[in-house]
Amino acid sequence: MTRQQAATEEVHAQQFSYWPIILAAAVSLIFVGVIVNLVVTAIGVVIAVVAMVGWALQGFQAAPEEPRVRAEKVHLPARGEGAAAIEAPVEIRRDASWWGLVWFIATEAVFFANLIAGYLYLRASSTTWPPVGTPQPELLFPIVNTIILLLSGVPAYFAQRAIKRGNFRGLQIGLVLAAVMGAIFLAGQGYEYMILGLAFGDNTFATGFFVLTGFHGLHVIVGIGLLITVTIFSMRGGYSARNAFPVEVASTYWHFVDVVWIFLFTTLYLAR
Repeated sequence: MTRQQAATEEVHAQQFSYWPIILAAAVSLIFVGVIVNLVVTAIGVVIAVVAMVGWALQGFQAAPEEPRVRAEKVHLPARGEGAAAIEAPVEIRRDASWWGLVWFIATEAVFFANLIAGYLYLRASSTTWPPVGTPQPELLFPIVNTIILLLSGVPAYFAQRAIKRGNFRGLQIGLVLAAVMGAIFLAGQGYEYMILGLAFGDNTFATGFFVLTGFHGLHVIVGIGLLITVTIFSMRGGYSARNAFPVEVASTYWHFVDVVWIFLFTTLYLAR
C-alpha cells in the first residue's frame, strides 16, 4: 500500500508576542484598582485596551493566507487494477489562534458569571433590595438600548459572511454599522448614569449596578476597537476569503458582548 499526502492546507505557526503578558498584567491592575482606587482601575483599562489593539495589530499584520485544514489522500491497491485513489476524511486541525479565542471567551464568561454571582449573593443577603430610598432604573430606556445592542449583532454576522464570499464592501458596511450601534449603546448607558441619581458608593445595589454595567461597557469599548481595527485593515486589503480569521475574532467577541448583556439586563432590570 502506498500513501500520498496532499497537504492542501497547512497549520499556521504563531509568532511570539509580549502583548498577552501585558494584557494579563493590565487585567490584574483593574481588579487591584477596584479594591484600592478607581484611578488604578482606569489606568488598567487603558493599558488593557492598548494591549488588545496592539496584539490584534500584530496578529493581523502577520496573518498569512494560510488555511487551517490538512487533507490527505490515501492510495490503496484495487483488485485487478493499479492503485485507486481514495480520499480520506478531512482532518480539521484548529491552530493556536482559534484555541486562544475559545479560551479567552471562556475566561471572560467565567469573569462575568462571578460578578453576577456576587451581585446575587449581596441581593440574597439583604432584607430589602434595593435598599430603602434607592432610585431604581426605569425599564423603557434600557429596553430600547438593549434592542440597539442586540441588533448590532446582525451586521456583525453578515460582515463575517460577506468576507467568506469575498464581498469587502459588505464586510466594511457590516463592521461599521455594528461599531456605530455599539457606540449608541454606550452613549445611552452614559445618559442613564446621569439621570439615575446613583453614585458608585451609595450602597451595595449602586456598587453592584455600576460594577456590572461598567465592566460590560469596557468590553463594548474593546469590541468597538476591534471592529474599527478590522475595518481599517480590510480597507488596506489585509483579508481574503481564505484569510478571514481576524474578522471571525471581532465578530465572535461582539456576539459574546451581546450575550453577556442579556444576562446582565435580566439580572439588573427584570429580576428585581
